Amino acid sequence: MSSGTITGPPPGQYRPPRRTGGAGGGAQGPPGPTGPHGPAGPTGPPGTTGATGPPGATGSQGPTGATGSQGPAGPGVPAGGTTGQALEKTSGADYATAWTTLPTSLPPSGAATNDLSGSYPGPTVSKLNGAPLGVTTPLARGDLLVADATPALKRLALGTASQVLQSNGTDVVWGASLGGPPSGAAGGDLTGSAYPNPVVAAGAVTLAKLAVGAAVRQLVTVAMPANKGVNHQTWTDITTVSITTSGGKVLLLATGGWWTYPPLGAVTTVYLGWGRNAVSPNLIQCEFAVGGSGTGSMAFPLPPLIALDSPPAGASVYHLLGFTTLSSVVIQTSNVAPGGCWALELA
Repeated sequence: MSSGTITGPPPGQYRPPRRTGGAGGGAQGPPGPTGPHGPAGPTGPPGTTGATGPPGATGSQGPTGATGSQGPAGPGVPAGGTTGQALEKTSGADYATAWTTLPTSLPPSGAATNDLSGSYPGPTVSKLNGAPLGVTTPLARGDLLVADATPALKRLALGTASQVLQSNGTDVVWGASLGGPPSGAAGGDLTGSAYPNPVVAAGAVTLAKLAVGAAVRQLVTVAMPANKGVNHQTWTDITTVSITTSGGKVLLLATGGWWTYPPLGAVTTVYLGWGRNAVSPNLIQCEFAVGGSGTGSMAFPLPPLIALDSPPAGASVYHLLGFTTLSSVVIQTSNVAPGGCWALELA
């Protein structure tokens, strides 16, 4: 029931009769009984809103709603691609992907170990075969890496001019040479002289002491042509020897089975010679007079022919030459053992 303020004239009230007395009056009597409730007055204006009460208990879950309709298909894996390819993002947008071929090799990554420190792809060499490198690693030309007591490798700067690398019993250091030029009397093959300018004693160098190639730089051998006859009245090649020298002297030797057949009853002249780079005896020529009494002909053996030349460095062709004064006289080489020619370059 709403409460309100009753307005208007008050209802009539029952008042019991009271006694009146004399001047003083008697004592007040007890209250009379409550009269009947009067009719309700008109509704008063609404009062102010009261404070919000606590939330009520959660109600039970309602029934499941009906299933909605199927949505459109979302983007999936792009079509195409080949075996071994991988799916790669092409941008930051959703579903932006494409097939790509993976590289056959990848740069190394991660932390470096063992003799390397730092991380790939740019590690730093910090050790050599396990020995740490010091902070003073070589930075200048001529510097060395030496092990200290750690053992670590540290920089040993280049020494000064004429210093030598030597040990002090603990470390390797640069220092002045402990030796010097030799001095005193020489001995052995240098007997009779003194350092620092010894000389080889006379006769001290024997053949046994010469190394192979010490006196002879090279030797070229050519076989004498077999069964060759020369009976020309001009200088004619018997054979040639080719050699390429480095500036040394050349010793030429021709020997073997060769002879001449002059007619008997008279003296005949034959000539032999060596020529360099020409069919002419510009090095040496020898004259041989052969013959005898009687009739017919006779064979006369010819001696070896030796020459010594000083050609310029480079290629040279040496000609072994023959010349006869008569066409009936022949310089003949053997058919069985014709001999040979040699060219030796001397040191």
